[in-house]
This record gives sequence, structure tokens and C-alpha cells, in this order.
Amino acid sequence: SGNYAFVGGARDLPPFLARELQSVRSTAFDNVIAELTLPASWRVHRAFGVTHTNRAGVVSIPVGQLAAGQTRKVIVELRGLAGEVGAEQTFAARLRFRSLADSEVHALPVESLSVVTVESESEAFAARVQGVYTRTNAVAIDEAQREAVEAWRGGDAARAQQLTQGNRMRLELSLIHISEPTRPRLI
Repeated sequence: SGNYAFVGGARDLPPFLARELQSVRSTAFDNVIAELTLPASWRVHRAFGVTHTNRAGVVSIPVGQLAAGQTRKVIVELRGLAGEVGAEQTFAARLRFRSLADSEVHALPVESLSVVTVESESEAFAARVQGVYTRTNAVAIDEAQREAVEAWRGGDAARAQQLTQGNRMRLELSLIHISEPTRPRLI
């Protein structure tokens, strides 16, 4: 299954092999790939925690193996031309995987994703699903903060400061759109 461990002696080998065997037995699907078909003017800006490829407008995002009942979240930041107010752009999505039960490759269509162009930023914020927006924003901020730490460790204090300030601004903008009674305060 791709796991590894330091085996200090013969007595450490049986528990390691037992864990590996259990991991293999619990795997239900492998080669899981999420695919998005994007409109011509759209592209993946970032994918958090995963790599992706883009071939002829189809973005492939390898997810790996999944055990029965396991879920995995993939966050992809898209950028594109919005179009006229009211214009709707649809992204087709599907999930490809090999089932270990029948060793067959399957492709499941996923409900289409749509983006509608609105007139103002406040309309866009009002249309967001707050819980989804908050979680995805937290992932983006966490990634930028990780980059800031790496920049600082690498001696680029100016870049680290820039990323940290950008994170603070992003947090403050997020808080503007949360109702007053539930809004946390930044210290």
C-alpha cells in the first residue's frame, strides 16, 4: 500500500506486516481520479494537497486509494472570465476509479458544477455557502502561512511578511461577511 516503517528487528516485522495486510484488505478503490471539464476561458489556479494535469480542457486530479467508507476532500481554486451578468457556466465532473471488488474501471458522473455571474461582490458573498467558503478559505490561508514559514526559514523575511499580511487581510475580509453575533475578533 506504499507505507513504510523502520523495522528494528525480527520481532517488529509481524505487527508491521499485519498493519500492511489490513490496509490492503480495507482498500475498496484504487486509481481514483476526479476529472473536471472546464469552459475554454477557465483554468485551475491552485489545487490544495494534490497535483493535477490539464489535457484538452479536462483537468485530472489523482486522489489515490480509498478504503470502504473513507472520504477525501479536494479543494481546487478556479479562475476564468466571468461573462455577462446572469451568464451561467457549467463544469462537467466525473470520478474514475478501479473497484477492487470486480477489478473493473468505472466512471461516475458527478452533479455538474455551475457558476453564475452576478453584478456585485456583495451578491457573490451572499450566494456563497458559508460553511464551505469558511473551510476552503481556511485551507488556502493555511497553505499561504506554510509558504510564509518556508520563506522565513529560507531567509526571505520580506516574502514571509507579505504572505502573512495577505493572510490577515483575507481573514478580515472573510469576517466582514459573517453576521455580527457570530463574528470572531482578530487580535
